[in-house]
Amino acid sequence: MSFWHPKRLISKLSELEIDVDKDWLGHVIKNLGTPVDSGDAVRLGDLLLSKLNIDVDKPWDGKKILGAVLYSYIISDDIYASDDAVEETGSASYVMLKEFTLPDTFPKNCTLRIYFEMRSEYSAVKVYGIIRRNGVNVGTERVQTSTDFIGYTEDIPGWNPGDKVQLWGKCPSTGYDVEVRNFRILGKAEVMKYTIPVTG
Repeated sequence: MSFWHPKRLISKLSELEIDVDKDWLGHVIKNLGTPVDSGDAVRLGDLLLSKLNIDVDKPWDGKKILGAVLYSYIISDDIYASDDAVEETGSASYVMLKEFTLPDTFPKNCTLRIYFEMRSEYSAVKVYGIIRRNGVNVGTERVQTSTDFIGYTEDIPGWNPGDKVQLWGKCPSTGYDVEVRNFRILGKAEVMKYTIPVTG
């Protein structure tokens, strides 16, 4: 296919000279290619901040450019965070034994898969364990008398950046302990997007 041009015959649309400063009766010029020089229009896909090359060492009128990475959390059996050491208590009331704090870059209102193992020091003694968020019960209370470590997994919704993921335990029988270990958040955290706020 060929196109007529006042000065010559052209065979490619890229050879056309278009008055981009006109309103074109409200129509939008689409299907732009990747910009190649300073006068070219930029496609929306090329405006992703993660694709920009920014001179962070420039003064920028006294302002700083800061990069923040956000993550997406995906439930899986991979280990995102772990505290595997054995902790114990003989308290008759609940005591916090382990804790994680979710980073500020963590996604909002997500569901975490949480795992821990618990055992009783003595087979006739009941021991208790539960997951709390910022000191508030959100998990299922676990009760057992086994002297073998037994694992518990639970998917708990409603977590946000800065939340504290806590494992609490107790042993109401005087003179005996509850033991916990392998406290873990299971899942994958992947880079989701970048933000670059400009601050003074």
